[in-house]
Amino acid sequence: MKVAVLFPGYGSQFVGMGKEFYNDSRIVQEYFELASSCLDINFTKLCFASSDMELSKMGNANTALFLVGSAICALLKDAQIPFDMVAGYNHGEYTALFAADGISFPDGLYLLNKLSGFYQDVLNDSDIHAMFVSGILTQELSAMCATAGVEGEYVSIALYCTKVDHIISGSMIAVDKVKKMVAQHAHAKTHNTSVELGLHSPLFNGVADQFKMYLEKVDFKDLAVPLLSCSDGNPIVQGMAVKHHVIEHINSPVRWDKIMESCVESDIIIEVGPGTQLSGIITGMYPEKKVVSVNKSADIDTIRNMLNSHTDTGIGQ
Repeated sequence: MKVAVLFPGYGSQFVGMGKEFYNDSRIVQEYFELASSCLDINFTKLCFASSDMELSKMGNANTALFLVGSAICALLKDAQIPFDMVAGYNHGEYTALFAADGISFPDGLYLLNKLSGFYQDVLNDSDIHAMFVSGILTQELSAMCATAGVEGEYVSIALYCTKVDHIISGSMIAVDKVKKMVAQHAHAKTHNTSVELGLHSPLFNGVADQFKMYLEKVDFKDLAVPLLSCSDGNPIVQGMAVKHHVIEHINSPVRWDKIMESCVESDIIIEVGPGTQLSGIITGMYPEKKVVSVNKSADIDTIRNMLNSHTDTGIGQ
């Protein structure tokens, strides 16, 4: 049988995430202590006793999500839960890389902290906005973006969630033009969303250029299990290919739709919390799939029982 493990990205953070695991497990406590030491941030306070506003700051959210996901991943491995493939939503891909033994825990924190800073610098100096669009097919939305992106303005699809659900990002003028075009379709909907969800765009070519030098300090190992690339859903195993992909991912859109297509062959799909955002997407597309979100200790027992059930019945062997 095959098990796919998915890790959420920005937008899934909330104050209190991982608290039950922290209270119950010395393994998780050690991860929090190491993360706090690496970045000189009190992650216990940040994750459990800060505000939504403080936690949602890009650098805080990305590193905290990496910490919580990595710590839960360690518990899954301790429980001998098998991984056959991993993927990460947006910058959850760094947690997936750690889960696949491609990067060390300190290196993941280091890279996300640097990357978040570079992104924030661009956002502070630019007028970039993001919008969620639902009910428009990919090809038609791409054409709308091309029409709106003229006379020095730019907008593109930054995240493909499903065939009819996307996040676009670009200048305020271009995004507003797309909004007006979408409004002409009675079945379609739009709403403004956090720009942090629409970062994967050529608008951030400068971020990729800055980030390259920091990647030279990190050892990317060959992966223990394939990473499903956020760029096209295809599996990556070789360390050098991962390093190339990390750069490519900065200014190319997230193809979560392709990752879902690659995951469909799995018998069990595990979302390593916090939250259930990815599980909701999967069950909406593939309601027959067995999906578990790991947000509390009992969820690990649920997965173990599912795996034992498959073994007992010989399914997927």
